[in-house]
Amino acid sequence: MHLIKNLTAKFVVEPCVASGLMPSSDVGRRLFRWALHNRDFSKVGSHPLSDIWQVPEWDNTYALSRASMAYIWQVLREWQPHSIIEFGCGRSSIMFGRYCHLMEATCLSIEADPDWGRKMQDQLAANGLESEVTLHLSDSIQSPDMHGHDLVRSGFYAQYGDRQFDLVSIDGPVGGFGRGGTLLSIKHQLAPKAHIIVDDSNRTNERHTINRWLHEFGPALSLKADLPLPYGLTILEYDKSRE
Repeated sequence: MHLIKNLTAKFVVEPCVASGLMPSSDVGRRLFRWALHNRDFSKVGSHPLSDIWQVPEWDNTYALSRASMAYIWQVLREWQPHSIIEFGCGRSSIMFGRYCHLMEATCLSIEADPDWGRKMQDQLAANGLESEVTLHLSDSIQSPDMHGHDLVRSGFYAQYGDRQFDLVSIDGPVGGFGRGGTLLSIKHQLAPKAHIIVDDSNRTNERHTINRWLHEFGPALSLKADLPLPYGLTILEYDKSRE
């Protein structure tokens, strides 16, 4: 099992990039390297996500970083997932919605904050993405050891229990509390092969959470990339055949 190091001191991430996770196109590779080192995002106004980056309300420490979005956008086109679930909505929801529109995929977004959820519903409508992204409000992801029990209360399984997901994005709830239960709550709904994206993976709670998942899933879950993007971005791969 390849565990992520629980570093003390400043908790600096050591890059661990699997060869298959780098974007394959020359443009993707250049954008990835640029995203790691450049903080002047005004130079990429032609990028398909640039208008999302310009929304001041989302330009804060809680939002998915622009560099992370640039990387995820590239690998989305390579993985080509059909059914996405994200825990914690935001500008990533617009990004996933645009991908879904292009690729005829779907995205289910789970949000714990009702006020923020309503704002995001308006943003999705303003971008014409209501049919691509379904927003489900649930306080269940605030429970760190829920194992899915609290999702029953919000009606999640009654509405979406028959869905399978081949991409999971975990960027909520705010502050890292409760993220441990997110992946465990949908374990039985993962596609036979799926990718998991974990934002803010530089933080101590997230490091412990990822190691816990690697332990509980066993050989079926593996670490594919631990990227030195702002606040950390970790990619995991689930393969049911390895159970």
